[in-house]
Amino acid sequence: AIVFNQGCFITGLGMTSPTNASIITTSMPLWAMLLAAFFLKEPITGKKVMGIALGAFGAIMLIVGSSASAGSGSESASSIYGDLIVMAAQLSYALYFVLFKDFVTRYSLITTMKWMFTFAFICLIPFSASAISATRWSDVTAMEWAALATVVIGATFISYILVVVGQRRLRPTVAGMYNYIQPLVACIVAILWGMDSFGISKAFAIVLIFTGVFLVTISRSRAEMNGQKARSTQS
Repeated sequence: AIVFNQGCFITGLGMTSPTNASIITTSMPLWAMLLAAFFLKEPITGKKVMGIALGAFGAIMLIVGSSASAGSGSESASSIYGDLIVMAAQLSYALYFVLFKDFVTRYSLITTMKWMFTFAFICLIPFSASAISATRWSDVTAMEWAALATVVIGATFISYILVVVGQRRLRPTVAGMYNYIQPLVACIVAILWGMDSFGISKAFAIVLIFTGVFLVTISRSRAEMNGQKARSTQS
């Protein structure tokens, strides 16, 4: 999950435009719903489909609107190969949500995180060893170390801890829907830092995202549907 999701996303991002990559990330909840239906036999309900569609539309509105505000001069040329690699990253993350729910509930949080990051580190050594050995560590400034620590500890380690906590309590499709919160947070931060402006379209997109998350959250699970069938049979 970590190696393929992060590795494919970073590689694909370098081969396509940031807007394309951001839009493709909205496909993760869709993959999670389809994979949960295939592996876990979770039902594909109308509320789930509607919620994922509304959330995706709202997220795309935020992404495209922010991209238009920033201008297209900073974006790299789009590539179908880069798009496909970013798509593979989303598929990998969706597989993680679906296939490893029982795994993360079986072991403690610290044990799960310890071995997950240890094996991810081992897998990435062949790809990063040359770059690490070529880095002049004495030239790295204190500000750069602080930025690196923020990414490693805050945006990665703590983030994955919270993901595992949510994974234990939520169905894969519901957990995957919170992927739509990422462009929302990015939009809010950009507005607070004066890098973007707030308007009617952004307000509408936010409403769509939260409505989509709400619909998927209240949709019935397989256990609930089986319970309803059992009660109907008994009556």
